[in-house]
Amino acid sequence: MSGNDSERSPLKGSLLQLAGMLQSAVDAIISIDAAGTVESINPATERLFGYSSDELVGQNVKMLMPEPYRGQHDGYIRHYRETGQHKIIGSGREVLGRRKDGSTFTMHLSVSVDRSEIENAVLNLAINARDAMKAFGPMLQVPSLAAI
Repeated sequence: MSGNDSERSPLKGSLLQLAGMLQSAVDAIISIDAAGTVESINPATERLFGYSSDELVGQNVKMLMPEPYRGQHDGYIRHYRETGQHKIIGSGREVLGRRKDGSTFTMHLSVSVDRSEIENAVLNLAINARDAMKAFGPMLQVPSLAAI
């Protein structure tokens, strides 16, 4: 086995492990490029939004947003690319998502940037989303102490 082969084996194992984690993640994970085009999704994304991978990959991520967010999204990305200023990257918040059937739902959204690509003027965003009512609904139904 050459030195190259021995280096590839652990790398291949790590990549397979990461791919397995992505495929089995409970939360929707979406990777987009600098223009907002979906590059990859995981099965949880398909379940949450109702689109198949074939339907989403190559499309703008704004198709998963209701108005007025859909109409504003390209401007947000352009502003971030030009100024580096952001409002949501590195944090999470509740926003509305839009499913394939047109229904909307509250989701917890967190966005992270692949910082290694920023120097090359490429913006890779990883979007992590989950249905907020499914994730946090039981906590919202706990009676307050004032009501007891």
